[in-house]
Amino acid sequence: DLPPHCCLCTGYPTDCGCHAGTRLGEVMGNGVYEKNRDTYNALGSSYTKAVETLAPPERKTFAKYLAPDSRVLDVGCAGGRDADFFVHQGFHVTGIDSSRVFIKIAKARVPKATFRLMDARNILFRAQTFDAIWANAVLLHLQRKAVPKVLRHFFRILRVGGLLHVR
Repeated sequence: DLPPHCCLCTGYPTDCGCHAGTRLGEVMGNGVYEKNRDTYNALGSSYTKAVETLAPPERKTFAKYLAPDSRVLDVGCAGGRDADFFVHQGFHVTGIDSSRVFIKIAKARVPKATFRLMDARNILFRAQTFDAIWANAVLLHLQRKAVPKVLRHFFRILRVGGLLHVR
């Protein structure tokens, strides 16, 4: 059984009470992905500033396993916090997010990366495009039944032997 999450507020398990008593599958059904996107569009930079200090410690370990010049896809890139880290590690980064506001913020913050407005449920890249995929606090925004399709997209665009981070 999944614990309650407040994915609309932080993307991380919390005790804020916004969705207390709901389960992940209940929160993310029936158009909530779109409502979530609209909420992120409305929050914009206030959200990206709030999560700036919540950088996952796994980034450093993830980066250690990558060769210089690796191509990294940052799924759910938000304002580019993690993309910025990966660019500074010397990787070629592409970030995708369904929030147009986040993409605009990310482009301004990390001009050396590429950012595209794209829904994680319909990733449009050629097979084996990326050496690594970073999908931190992304799948929790999806209905449970959509997760297998997203993971198939990940494995299709990830090169053989590539690295995948999902949290």
